[in-house]
Amino acid sequence: MARKVVRRLVQLNQVTLARFVVVAKAFMLRVASEAAPLQVNGRRGLSEGDARWHSALKVERDGKVVSIEFRRRKNRPAGDEVVRRCSCRQSPDILCGPCAIVGQMREAAPGRGDGRLFNLDLRQALLTMRSVCSEVGAPHFSWHCLRRGTAQDLAAAGTDLGQILTAGGWSSSAVLRYVSSKDVDSRVLVDMHLEASDSE
Repeated sequence: MARKVVRRLVQLNQVTLARFVVVAKAFMLRVASEAAPLQVNGRRGLSEGDARWHSALKVERDGKVVSIEFRRRKNRPAGDEVVRRCSCRQSPDILCGPCAIVGQMREAAPGRGDGRLFNLDLRQALLTMRSVCSEVGAPHFSWHCLRRGTAQDLAAAGTDLGQILTAGGWSSSAVLRYVSSKDVDSRVLVDMHLEASDSE
């Protein structure tokens, strides 16, 4: 379904929004607090230790590996780094997060203002997404669908729960709301509940 949505956005000349969706989905970002304020290098021009930045991107291996360094995230107040490798094997993949970031960096010419990678009105973008999703047969869209959908895709592909938790930046069993119990290793589930009960 994600491919259909992204293709339709491109057909509608909504390339920035298409890239935004791909990045949020591939990197499993929280849209309002992580994807929308994403900066190419928020630390540029700031002294060491200055906390007025949000994020910084690092592109390596000719765009095949992209990392996002966050000053802080919801469950990681001391900061976090999210790394993704290009998913294009033989041919370009429209859902490749690193390629979407590299493409947006080339076109956005960040450096003015706060250096944001995407310049989107989230309210208008949400309306566009709902319209496009409805058009392609997915009438109930919210920004959270991107993280939830990726967690479900990973679980269906056999990814273990620990890797899904790490990929999405979850520190609790909250992800279990998005994945089927048949996709979860029961030992990991027991460990998570024990860990949660020990911290109370």
